[in-house]
Amino acid sequence: MNDASLFHWSEPQADHVANCVDSFLEQLKQPTLISQRGKDSSRCRLFVTLLHGNEPSGLMALHRWLKSGEQPEVDCYFFIGAVEAAKAEPRLSTRHFSHLRDLNRCFYGPFHDVPGRIAQTLIELLDELKPEAVLDVHNTSGSGPSFAVSSRNDEQHIALTSLFTERLLLTDNKLGALMELTRDDRPIVTIECGGAIDPESARVAWDGLVRFVRYDNVLKEPPHDWNLEVLTDPIRITLTPDTSIAYGDHGNVDADVTFPVDVEHFNFGRIEKGTVIGELKQAGLQCIHATDAQGNERVDELLEVRGHELVNRIGLKCFMITSNPDIAKSDCLCYAVIDDSPE
Repeated sequence: MNDASLFHWSEPQADHVANCVDSFLEQLKQPTLISQRGKDSSRCRLFVTLLHGNEPSGLMALHRWLKSGEQPEVDCYFFIGAVEAAKAEPRLSTRHFSHLRDLNRCFYGPFHDVPGRIAQTLIELLDELKPEAVLDVHNTSGSGPSFAVSSRNDEQHIALTSLFTERLLLTDNKLGALMELTRDDRPIVTIECGGAIDPESARVAWDGLVRFVRYDNVLKEPPHDWNLEVLTDPIRITLTPDTSIAYGDHGNVDADVTFPVDVEHFNFGRIEKGTVIGELKQAGLQCIHATDAQGNERVDELLEVRGHELVNRIGLKCFMITSNPDIAKSDCLCYAVIDDSPE
C-alpha cells in the first residue's frame, strides 16, 4: 500500500458504477470518498468501510446502494479505506499488508506512514464534514453473529446499533480504532456484521445501510420486537509474540497452542466452566495474556491448564474468535466477557 491520497467521487450515477463488486473494487484506485446529495442537505452522515481489506460486507452493501440509484434522506458520505490491500490477490483476503500497520489501529497516530496518513485524512474529514452520525462497518475475523462495539451506552449509540444488530459490546479498550473518536455531537459505532463468508453478514450490512441512509432520524432507537443485549468489560486475549499456533483435532507437536478446527463455534455462545478450549505443548499459561481495559492481567482468573488442556475457569462469552492464525497472532485470539449466570 503506497498511496495515502484520497480520491473524491462525487454523485456517481448508477450506470457509471460497475455491475459487480469485484469490478467496483477495480474502479477504486486508492482510498476513496463517495458523496451523495440527500433530500435534506442541512445534515450529513458518514459510512466507513473496508478499513480492513478482507472485510467485504460493507463494500458489498455500498455497491448495491449505489447501483439502486436512490437518493438518501440526508447528504451521505462513504469512505473506503484499505483499497490496495483489498485488491491484493486473492481479492478481499488481505487484512493489511504485513509491513504496514493496521489502519484501524492508527487513529491516535503517529501519522507519518501510509496507514497513518489515511487515518489522519479521515480524522480531518470528520472535522470538516461534521457528520451527525458515523458508522464503521466490518466483518469479524471468524464466523459468528453480528454485534456492535461502542464506548458509550447512551441513546444515540444504541440507536445506531439497532440499525444493524441486537448485540452491543461496551469497551474502554484503547487500540487506536476509529470508534474511539466518538463524541456527543458525533457518535461513532463499529458494526461487526459477522464473518466475511457468512451469508447472513451481507444481509446485516445491506439492511443496516438502507436504514442509515433512508431514515430521517437515526439517533433515536426505532420500535422493534427484541431487547438489546449489552455486553460489558471485554477482556482481550492474546498470545505472546514468540508463540506458535495451530488448528486441529489434537495438539500439534510443532505448535505451542492448538485450537479445534471448529473453534469459531464458540463465538457468542456461553462457554460453560471447565470446557476444554485448546491444548498446550508446555504446561502453563505463560504464552497467553488476558488484558482488561485498565491493562490488568487476568489470565489466571479466566483460564487454567489441566495436564496440557487449556480450560476456562469460569463461564465466558467469547467473540471474534478466529481460525486464521495470522490474525490470531497479529491482533488477538478473541475477546471474552465473564458470564457468571447460573448454569
